[in-house]
Amino acid sequence: MTENSPFAEQKAGADPFSVVRIEHDGPAGVGLTEWEKLDPATLASGEPVQRGHFYGLNEESGYSMGVWDCTAFDDAPGPYPVDEYMVLLEGSVIMAQPDGTETVINAGDAFVLPRGLDCQWKMPGYVRKIFMIVEGDGRAASSNPSHARVTVPSFAPLSSPSEGAVSSHEQVFLSADGRMGVQRIDFHHAVEGPVPMAGECLVTVLEGSVEIEGHQFAKGDSFQLLANAKPDWKIAAGTRLILAAYTA
Repeated sequence: MTENSPFAEQKAGADPFSVVRIEHDGPAGVGLTEWEKLDPATLASGEPVQRGHFYGLNEESGYSMGVWDCTAFDDAPGPYPVDEYMVLLEGSVIMAQPDGTETVINAGDAFVLPRGLDCQWKMPGYVRKIFMIVEGDGRAASSNPSHARVTVPSFAPLSSPSEGAVSSHEQVFLSADGRMGVQRIDFHHAVEGPVPMAGECLVTVLEGSVEIEGHQFAKGDSFQLLANAKPDWKIAAGTRLILAAYTA
């Protein structure tokens, strides 16, 4: 982790946090710091100023997760370099593709851009987002349709579950290398107890409420769960989540 990560404050040998709230302005007392300028060679227009905070960072494996904001710019067209899942907090983004398709993402939406997608990022104004980025391991994209499109998942309730089912699941995206997945989960009944986490997760509450280790999360809140954590959850009936997971 980088020094500006909340985990840098932990003492050697201390129990790791299982859950961390993702603050839209960055952690209290830290906030968002200005990052280096974008390479002009990668831009079609604009002189953007970007800021951010990493809640998770592993440069060796190409994984990062955090909050980012930036002023207006348009990227140069070309293949997207990473797999990236985003929750847009403010502003709007237009993703243009060579066939003329334009996908508009607005504040409150989540979306996924797969590595290698031929597209152009257009940002007409200020944007703030939560992101999870995983650099690919070089594996080619498969015939999976989500590897050739901008995926903007619906937040409508999932279809009615089978009788007695505790929850319904929808796989929204799985990267070609299998290291990043995004899924929707609707809970039809209350759930309470430990839930093991195989990977590091970024969770946003779409509806309902969640309590983990005394931390309360409601609609619109996002939080990070560490890999291999086994936190106790209290999930209210009717809660709906969208979850991105990174597995090293």
